Amino acid sequence: MNTLFGTKPPGKLRNRVMLIVAIVLLVIGATLLILTNFVITTSAVSGPSMYPTLHENDVLLIRRGYSTPNRGDIVLIGRESSDGAGPRPGLIKRVIAIGGDSVSVDTGRAFVDGQAEPDAYTVILSLEDLSFREQTLAQGTIFVLGDNRPISRDSRIFGPVQIPQVDGRAIAIIWPPDRARALD
Repeated sequence: MNTLFGTKPPGKLRNRVMLIVAIVLLVIGATLLILTNFVITTSAVSGPSMYPTLHENDVLLIRRGYSTPNRGDIVLIGRESSDGAGPRPGLIKRVIAIGGDSVSVDTGRAFVDGQAEPDAYTVILSLEDLSFREQTLAQGTIFVLGDNRPISRDSRIFGPVQIPQVDGRAIAIIWPPDRARALD
């Protein structure tokens, strides 16, 4: 019997097409599994501590494998529960200083190596903000703050963060659609 693909009987052709479709679906599924477990993930913003940059319930695309922090990066910090019940939802904060930097915070404004943090992003400040005495960060640590300083629980409270505690760097807001954009 002649067919478009040669002289194979229709049953064999159908089996071959189904095998190819199954292999393609398997490859796509394996790729998505690898991506979501090892390369990228998502995280929803909980609370206003990163306002105005991030809003409550924004969904972020997080790139995993974060090992070389840069000042200004927005990161997801993993947290273990204090009662031993396993991990809790992570914290989303901005990297202000990295290992070797000298950092201090005065009424919410951060100073790194004696210089005020750049005005590349909007920060909410208050005269009542927690301050942090100057400290030189150990290598392998970062100092993080929320952009909404008056209400943020961050390194001023819990101290520098070990880089292995960082689950990844936020690279984009993906939800809601009207706020979707890349994060620098």
